[in-house]
Amino acid sequence: AFNSMADQVVRLLAAERELAADLSHRLRTPLTVLRLNAASLGDGPAAEQTRAAVAQLEGEVDRIIRTAREQRPHPG
Repeated sequence: AFNSMADQVVRLLAAERELAADLSHRLRTPLTVLRLNAASLGDGPAAEQTRAAVAQLEGEVDRIIRTAREQRPHPG
């Protein structure tokens, strides 16, 4: 029973790492496009606001991904 439970924990951890990697790819790819497009907007208040919003979004995505990677199953 113990070995079965240990195998299950290993499978769950592998699935969690795969989910974090998928999350990272799915969020960072469109974010990269936004960042590149925002960089090409030139000057002006709307361009600066767009770049600031993209930078804020990048920070949030980084925190979400970091949190997903750091979470560990809790004994229950």
